[in-house]
Amino acid sequence: MSFPFSIFLLAFLLAPVAAIPCPTGFTRLVTTGQCLKMIVAPLSYSDASAKCKSLGAKVLTIQNAIQNNAVLSFATASATGNDKDYWLGLQCTTASSSSCNWADGSKFSFDGFAEGQPNNSLGTCVFVGNRGQTAGQWFSAECGLVKTNVICEVN
Repeated sequence: MSFPFSIFLLAFLLAPVAAIPCPTGFTRLVTTGQCLKMIVAPLSYSDASAKCKSLGAKVLTIQNAIQNNAVLSFATASATGNDKDYWLGLQCTTASSSSCNWADGSKFSFDGFAEGQPNNSLGTCVFVGNRGQTAGQWFSAECGLVKTNVICEVN
């Protein structure tokens, strides 16, 4: 392998993910590299999941505080009015975060729950509050009764 070709190959392999465009209608977050689209509509969790799937995406997963903050800023800028909350692709079967599982099967390691959450007596699905003191905190909700926005994510 020649030296110039080696440099080219190395540059190609190390090219930033940001160089890969997001699908039409999705926005790449600079800080996280995620391609996101916020659907501003009152959707149950199953309707939100189906909407994301129809776009070739999944309901948002959050793996760390940087993502949580970046997505919160994205949601605040994307939604209008007072309803800026959004579903996460997360469900918890008990009142312990150790019972939580991401819908896409990725490892649950970051916990953004508000105090006293998760609370499976309120429901097994999880949404992010985006108002006042609770902005960025996660809350339990009844999957079929609560309707809120969704952020879809494309890998």
